Amino acid sequence: MAVNLVLLHGGGQGSWVWDDLIAALRLQAGDEVNAVPMDLAGCGLKRDRDVSEMSTLDVAREFVEELDAAGLRDVVLAGHSGAGITIAAAAALRPDLIRRYVHISTIVAPPEVTLMEFFLSGVADMEYGDFHAQARASMCNDMTPDQADEFLGKLGFDAWPTEAVMLTERDWAYDHLATTDTAYVMCLQDRCHTIAWQEEFAERVHASRIHHIDAGHQVMNTRPHALAEILLAEVRR
Repeated sequence: MAVNLVLLHGGGQGSWVWDDLIAALRLQAGDEVNAVPMDLAGCGLKRDRDVSEMSTLDVAREFVEELDAAGLRDVVLAGHSGAGITIAAAAALRPDLIRRYVHISTIVAPPEVTLMEFFLSGVADMEYGDFHAQARASMCNDMTPDQADEFLGKLGFDAWPTEAVMLTERDWAYDHLATTDTAYVMCLQDRCHTIAWQEEFAERVHASRIHHIDAGHQVMNTRPHALAEILLAEVRR
């Protein structure tokens, strides 16, 4: 029976970000893995949703309800970047649905600090200009120009997390993750999350295994086969 590998995108992205990785998984593992990319509220196929009043807990609750409704059990949950906060909340809500967690350069902000405060603490001196110029510098550094143009053409239409979540939420909880089976994938060329940050994040989610990959933040787009190898190793544990 195929293992359910649920893929959860980061902030400002959607399930569309996983296409290259899913193709790599199919080439490497055939039907061994049932890769399920999911959209959080306001993203991808749910872009028409008004999420301005939704909290992180609301979004996580909807996510685990969809897992349950789809009959997905014994899931290996892999999340990227901003999915870290959703994963932590989902692990508290329905740990019975999830066998293992894989964080891919996820952000795991310190308790009592907003996401915006945390980001500004490390990137206040970065002046890349407009949104797409900053994204090109911080997220596309290991892409070819054509890859970067294609990726940036899809960016900016997905609405999670909201500004309210970025600016106000600070009640992050991670102690419950100490009993989970968790791995962390560190991206060595990441210009969004420094190596020091990723080490801090991995410790905060109580990761018992650390994987390293020579890639930038969008590792699923630039090194899909290498990331697929790591995820398959986690699935097969």
